[in-house]
Amino acid sequence: MGFFSGCMDARNMTSIEEVKCPKCSADIEVFVRDGKTVGDSVCDNCGYTIKENQIIQV
Repeated sequence: MGFFSGCMDARNMTSIEEVKCPKCSADIEVFVRDGKTVGDSVCDNCGYTIKENQIIQV
């Protein structure tokens, strides 16, 4: 079990990703865990909101 001990830690880690706003193409910083957003992220430029639990493909 020692070989896989870090797998769950890496899987549950939250990262910050930059995605393009689908409305105005500005960069939006989103928190991502397991390929899904954590919390809502709002575009500073136009106010578009990326909702929680959206699948993010980077």
